[in-house]
Amino acid sequence: MSTSIFDLTPTVASDDLSGKYILLYSKPKFGKTSFAAQLKKNLFLATEIGYHAINGITAMPILKWSDLKRAVKELKDPRGREVYDTVTIDTISLAAELCEKYILQREGVTSLREIPWGKNPWPLLSVKIK
Repeated sequence: MSTSIFDLTPTVASDDLSGKYILLYSKPKFGKTSFAAQLKKNLFLATEIGYHAINGITAMPILKWSDLKRAVKELKDPRGREVYDTVTIDTISLAAELCEKYILQREGVTSLREIPWGKNPWPLLSVKIK
């Protein structure tokens, strides 16, 4: 079913970011972490320790994939939903590396290409919080 140009209405932007998924991508030291630190009730899943220079960040160190899996499981708990409105993965590229390392170790291989479904070098990472 197609939409008619006569049925379109102007967009109405929200005053905040609640309910939104955003990806901040830029060069290092651009202020991504500082921006995210301003979000209320925000949990940082930190694959690097750069947040120590910023006041007010609640962070869980993510040193291995199982740390991230545990954090997501706890966020699904009603208590996690009560405490946190926002989750920041800082940085996602390092989280992807932890995921790949976990898969390689689990499968007993040295390259994702050795796994039949791993011929695509960019595995999908999907994490549903709420």
